[in-house]
Amino acid sequence: MSDIATLKTMVFYDMPYILSMPVVFMLIFIVGTFYFNRVARKRLEGAFIIFLALFLIWIVSTARVTCMYVDMPVFWHYLAMIILYLMPLPANLVLYEVLEPEHRPFVRRIIGVFAVLALGAYGLELAGLEGLTRGQVIYYPLTVVAELSIFRLLLQSSRKGNTYSRAAMLPCLGLALLVGLDGICGHWQFFPWHTFLLPIGVYSLVFFALLLLREQLLCEQALKMHAFGLEEEIRIAQERTDEDELTGCKSRRAFDRKIAGLMHPQTGEPLPFALLMLDIDHFKSVNDTYGHDTGDEVLVRFTEAVRQAIATPEWLFRWGGEEFIVLCPGHSLSQAAMLAERIRREVAAADILARQPVTVSIGCAVWHGRGDPPEAMFERMDEALYRAKNKGRNRVEAEKV
Repeated sequence: MSDIATLKTMVFYDMPYILSMPVVFMLIFIVGTFYFNRVARKRLEGAFIIFLALFLIWIVSTARVTCMYVDMPVFWHYLAMIILYLMPLPANLVLYEVLEPEHRPFVRRIIGVFAVLALGAYGLELAGLEGLTRGQVIYYPLTVVAELSIFRLLLQSSRKGNTYSRAAMLPCLGLALLVGLDGICGHWQFFPWHTFLLPIGVYSLVFFALLLLREQLLCEQALKMHAFGLEEEIRIAQERTDEDELTGCKSRRAFDRKIAGLMHPQTGEPLPFALLMLDIDHFKSVNDTYGHDTGDEVLVRFTEAVRQAIATPEWLFRWGGEEFIVLCPGHSLSQAAMLAERIRREVAAADILARQPVTVSIGCAVWHGRGDPPEAMFERMDEALYRAKNKGRNRVEAEKV
């Protein structure tokens, strides 16, 4: 026979291997890419990858083209036989992970039987008794019977809604039948060809691998949605910590973050701003005379009155006790003083406490630019507030220019 004819014959017999190798590589790549993901089903996918790797090695070692390029027929023969006995172990471990706990003991026993068969075949081979060849008389019938038995369990599981079991039914049945057919052909040689049909069974694994990928993507999506929900909860909790529970004003913590952003913007030059320090006049006497519950009502109604006077409620911060700060972005000192006077009048006119009038003293300060630290600005604002109180309260004082 000519070299060309020999090559054609070899390619013809190797056609199942040629058609299956790219698919095995693809499946290993697909499953391997998400095996290391944190939401992966490690045992299931790890067993599947091991089975695919053994399947690939077995295909390579049984292909005639392999011997043509690497002329070591004895080595390839023994490697193929060794791998043949190993493949049922990870294959059935995959099915073990797929099935429900009540079915797993049966699959565990089958894995144990295949492990004993493999060890027995290897031991007899090492003893010179051709254990790898003789063991096939048990291997092929055992594989068909065992996988058909597991197929029955997969069918029961799929009827209960197990998606993985439904996807595993085709490869379980297909590979079992192909193994049985290979065993019959190899032992009795009913057909003229001398090749294995098992490699084409890899196509039955594609749907199962795609299901693993789909479940992986769904799990990742669910985790992202859960993470988004947690982020939203954190944001809401953050907003709550940034608000005073009693008055609903922004807290001192929120003020520190806001003023830092004004003094050090991420882009562009900082804009001028002013601060107003508000202090409710004689608030301690309200608490002492009418009690803290009345004092809390005064604080709530006071903040409502202040909000009526300012354009943006988010500019109002509770500094502590009866002290509040109004942040005035873009305001000059004179504009801030005008706003402070409007607040003072609004508070004085409001019906905050029926038993006595409630007024407010206000100190104003403006930021002088990058060289003006917050501490210096607060000192000027406190001095202005102190003057307002010393001059009789219920008045506005600005920093001295």
